[in-house]
Amino acid sequence: MISNPQSLYKALGIKENEIKEVLSNIDAYYYEYEKKKRNKKGELKFTKHGTPEVRVINPSIKTLKPIQKRINGLLNEKIPSAPYAFGSTKGKSGVKNAKFHQGNKFIFQTDLRGFFPSITSREVYQMFVKFGFSPDVASTLTRLTTYKGHLPQGAATSSTVANLVFTKTGDFIAEYCRQNGLRFSTYVDDLTISGSLDFQDQIPEILDFVRQNGYTISHPKTTYRTNHPEITGAKVGNNYIDITDKLKVKIANPQGKTNEQIVGELNYKDVVFKANNRTLKSKIGR
Repeated sequence: MISNPQSLYKALGIKENEIKEVLSNIDAYYYEYEKKKRNKKGELKFTKHGTPEVRVINPSIKTLKPIQKRINGLLNEKIPSAPYAFGSTKGKSGVKNAKFHQGNKFIFQTDLRGFFPSITSREVYQMFVKFGFSPDVASTLTRLTTYKGHLPQGAATSSTVANLVFTKTGDFIAEYCRQNGLRFSTYVDDLTISGSLDFQDQIPEILDFVRQNGYTISHPKTTYRTNHPEITGAKVGNNYIDITDKLKVKIANPQGKTNEQIVGELNYKDVVFKANNRTLKSKIGR
């Protein structure tokens, strides 16, 4: 892969002194804010103490931001994405993730709570070594992609790095599903498993393995359904995928929206319908 820091600097097209300057004062290259969590209905989520739940966001800034974008490009070039990874993966999307499970009657979905913060710097370092980077290079990449001991939510590299770290767990689940006639996919922190036959009794075993690997299951976002479930923003039927009922209502009520918002919703609708058939006409008129 890449055996020494000098080769890394060359591969990234970044001067050594620029990277060393960033690493000497990493706190100056992130900012922080809190974002209140909401459920699927848009309602605020509260802790057991009655205070709003928040998500800490740490976007990268200044020189670190373009460095991370180049690291993303390097990782995408050097490491093939897992076949089951549909989020933050070139050529994949939420629509394709939904399409992947079309035709299966039984669909299980769950969400990994606090996904980015749960991935430690140590795990990131081990991932880079696993994929062939030398210890020195792995250490530098880890320092450039983690913050305060874990993956920062909001940084340009976090989704890509998280996908790669999760392969330790995902590869096992994918093989288990293959052996049991199931389909498995991830969309960053969303996990979906589907099958033509009822597999509900196998779910506890899968979730136990996920927990043993250090991840926390979000129980409010865990479902097992058979009736046109929604997967990453699309409704999945036996022979088609469709836009969600919520989006249908939004499209039917364009009042108060900017032209960009209206166009964005209509374009997404077209992407969903073209995933069924490029010549298929939408059920919702423009």
